[in-house]
Parts: sequence; structure tokens; C-alpha cells
Amino acid sequence: MLDEPFSGVDVPTQRLIADLFRDLSARGTTLLVVLHETGPLTDDISRAVVLDHGRMVHDGPVSERPHLDPGHGHPEDAAPLDECLGQEIHPA
Repeated sequence: MLDEPFSGVDVPTQRLIADLFRDLSARGTTLLVVLHETGPLTDDISRAVVLDHGRMVHDGPVSERPHLDPGHGHPEDAAPLDECLGQEIHPA
């Protein structure tokens, strides 16, 4: 069970995590993942339970709910340091 495993993670690392999830799934492991954006798992999700303001609006195959949010086009690399200056950073 994972809650927002891609949150705060750069795109290349998200892809590595998604590859790990695919490997685990291929070995028979069931993964329950809570996501706001499907990111690199968009094509791999076999069942989606979608909530809207706390109410379940969908439970079934992703093909029946094709408008799941894949993400917002995050940049491939982290922002240059000067773009990050002044932002609050929380240690993991």
C-alpha cells in the first residue's frame, strides 16, 4: 500500500519507481496506490477507484474512466538552483 509515491520525486526517479512496481506486479504482488496524478503508471493501472469530494464516482477498469489525470507535464530535470531559492524545503 503506497500513498502518493511520486510526490516530490523527480521524473527520472518516478520512472524507476514505476519500473519497480511493474516488476513486483509481474511477480504477482498486488499494489494499492493512492494517486492524485497517475504519472508513469497511467498505462499500467488495471483498476481505478476514483473519489470526488469523498464520494466514490468510479470503481472498475481504467478503460471505462479514460480521463484520469496523468499529471501536469513535469519537467524532466529539477529546476536550476536560482529558481528554487526562497522556497521552503522540508527534509524527508
